[in-house]
Amino acid sequence: MPTVSILIDEADSYLVAIRRGDGTWLKFTDRYVPAQDNAVGSIGLESSYTELARGFDRELLVFGTPTVTILYHVLRQFNPNLGLMNPNMKRQRKTLVQLAVLFCEAVRFSQMRARLQEIMEDGQSVQLPEHMWQWIQKWSTASSFALFSKRREDAGVMDDDPLELEAVESLGISSRSDLVEFLGLILHTAHVRRE
Repeated sequence: MPTVSILIDEADSYLVAIRRGDGTWLKFTDRYVPAQDNAVGSIGLESSYTELARGFDRELLVFGTPTVTILYHVLRQFNPNLGLMNPNMKRQRKTLVQLAVLFCEAVRFSQMRARLQEIMEDGQSVQLPEHMWQWIQKWSTASSFALFSKRREDAGVMDDDPLELEAVESLGISSRSDLVEFLGLILHTAHVRRE
């Protein structure tokens, strides 16, 4: 049986590329892959949720054990040459969003990982809670708050900065101690686009 693979950047946990069942690697247009192998093609899409979710409501996507089976079949035959709004491309884009949530976002957010694990163990096929989509949108904001807080601690300043807290308030973070249960991965540097 053909296998499929995914390539995730270990620095920021972004999905970089997929490998179809025929062994062909396809990368996102905005992600860097070492030039060791010229056989890497293009997915023809940026990795941003804005582009991937164009034309459908990502909050309605379901996750669960059946989703993993569907992911396999879609990735095995992924066709990057379809138009953006072609029904089959739309299905492929939905799959890429689900893939990113299952294998990237679950690394970034401890509570999301726990919820996805629960969904998988129960054999459910359900939507994520709405607030988790907000987390995805604001991961870099939460990471920045974590790094800012760490710098303050290193400087001996133990109280939280009210202005910094305001930026993460909508995520349910009311102090730096909330970060321990919230974040599973912190973005350590600014995203640098490599050509």
